[in-house]
Amino acid sequence: MQVQVDNREFKEFSKKRPGGARGAISYADSIFLHSKIQNVEPKILVEIGIAAGISSATLLYSMQKLNNNSQLYAFDLMENCFFDLTKEVGFAVEHMINKDFAEKSYFKKVPSSVFDFHNYFDLNSIDFMFIDANHRHPWPCIDLFASLPYLKEGSTVCLHDINLPQRNQKFPNYGVKNLFDKLDGVVKDVSEEEIPNCGSIIIKDKENIREQIKSIYKYCNWEEKLQPEVLSKLETIGLLNYNNQNS
Repeated sequence: MQVQVDNREFKEFSKKRPGGARGAISYADSIFLHSKIQNVEPKILVEIGIAAGISSATLLYSMQKLNNNSQLYAFDLMENCFFDLTKEVGFAVEHMINKDFAEKSYFKKVPSSVFDFHNYFDLNSIDFMFIDANHRHPWPCIDLFASLPYLKEGSTVCLHDINLPQRNQKFPNYGVKNLFDKLDGVVKDVSEEEIPNCGSIIIKDKENIREQIKSIYKYCNWEEKLQPEVLSKLETIGLLNYNNQNS
């Protein structure tokens, strides 16, 4: 059963957005995330990529509505916003979310990444994950692949910028689109827009998803050169270097 979102109340929450949050999720994206959380009712949520923190605030707002003692772990490699180094990542949360609730429910892990999940999570423990980090292939594949051991069977993963090249021609990065479009045999959903930019998948049959990601990772055009230290970490989880420019 799909939970109906109170749009009037959600619009009031959205008005608290601070200005200058570049690259933040849209109102339609926010509604999509909120409705997913209301239906999934997750206890452990993970966000990869924080930036201004509009998505963090949206997730926390949804968690507050559930009132189920859920916790959000947000990861970013940067301690300050890429678009304004004078601001800490996640600065929007203090503008949009009750301080007491944020202090007990919001855990920023910076600088940190998916490769650090073993420090925070048991295997098969994450109920919900939102990925909005590096959009260049193969990074979205890496983020999801490395997360799989920690995701519960039946968990929900939302991806932002699934149609980024169509939405903004200044950013012809196909990493998220490659991953979302090419994953086959999984339950998918998208935000209600003419060109949807937020999508979700249900994690079932992790071994099948794992093998599909390996293929997408290998055969799609790599848009970013990976550093040797990253490549060495990938080898430990079963992702090899398939890009000639990195050889």
